[in-house]
Amino acid sequence: MKTIVIALLTLLTAVSCSNERNEVKPATGSYQFYTNKAADQFDQIEVRLNGELVGTLNKPYLMGRQPDCQTEIAGMLLRVERPAGSYSMDAVAKLNGKSVSKWSGAIRIDAGDCSQSRLNSNQ
Repeated sequence: MKTIVIALLTLLTAVSCSNERNEVKPATGSYQFYTNKAADQFDQIEVRLNGELVGTLNKPYLMGRQPDCQTEIAGMLLRVERPAGSYSMDAVAKLNGKSVSKWSGAIRIDAGDCSQSRLNSNQ
């Protein structure tokens, strides 16, 4: 009896450990948002993916060149990581609580990659 119990416990342990190793995690990628909108034209820009608020920008990125995805500047660059796929993107710039600019469209996040969008000052 004791041998059967030990054998069953060993089998259950092996099965539970093998299930943990075989878990498939979704492949993720990154997407970065920034704006060249002048600082006096907005207080914040709220960015939503599929209707969910993913973050805000509250400073323009005016470095003269496109940022790389390793650059992190709080309030100036917003990088989100999500499972690979297509997402609807909506962003609203606000000044003193009023909407002053809007952007919308579809974005694609590719596994292991980083793409980006500049929320242009002309919109």
